[in-house]
Amino acid sequence: MTATVQSVERALGLLLAFENEPTQTAAELARATGLTRPTTYRLLHTLQELGFVHNANGSFTLTPRVLRLSAGFVTGQGIGRHAAAVVEKLAARTQEHSAVAILDGTDVVCIATANAPGSRYLAVAVQVGQRLPASETSMGRVLLAHTEGPGTALLSERDRREILESGFATADGLIESGVRSIAAPVRDHRGEVIAAVAIAVSAHSTPIEQLEHDLLPALRAAADELSDLT
Repeated sequence: MTATVQSVERALGLLLAFENEPTQTAAELARATGLTRPTTYRLLHTLQELGFVHNANGSFTLTPRVLRLSAGFVTGQGIGRHAAAVVEKLAARTQEHSAVAILDGTDVVCIATANAPGSRYLAVAVQVGQRLPASETSMGRVLLAHTEGPGTALLSERDRREILESGFATADGLIESGVRSIAAPVRDHRGEVIAAVAIAVSAHSTPIEQLEHDLLPALRAAADELSDLT
């Protein structure tokens, strides 16, 4: 078995520790990662010198440079190259927030998002790179229904059957009260589901029936277009 490089493992673990708490002190990061304080300080100093973290009076935050770590993945994937253009067209057509996400364990990770100019902007609109619990989002529920991964138990067999039969999933107030969404699967050239595209709306202005009747056709067209490009 090939040995891992401990310093690389620790540095990446430190970067991941910012996921749920974007601003932390070195002491907080040491507790979160289980590293000693001297080791944490050395790693933070190195990451700061490389431009990946910023230190403001002892409080550390990530810098935009960390996005370069994901650039190769997003642009290297067929879906990553086309997702932004597809969701921009979908947002313009529906005048609603739209996004594309992939499944990572029990979470979904947004890889593209768009909001049409002049449209109603959701205060909790998902952002690129954001992670959300898969079982609480329409995109995640679509992906969980098509996978045998670690998140299988997060979806009931009844919900799974309904999603597979209907070809879409909805989420109503699961992530945030007042927000509902609908999602459809995106497939690769082999027919395997690799992502999901969704439309999110304000529950105060758009009833669930309108999602399924008025917005679903545009959503499915976008999912099909992205599937054809992948």
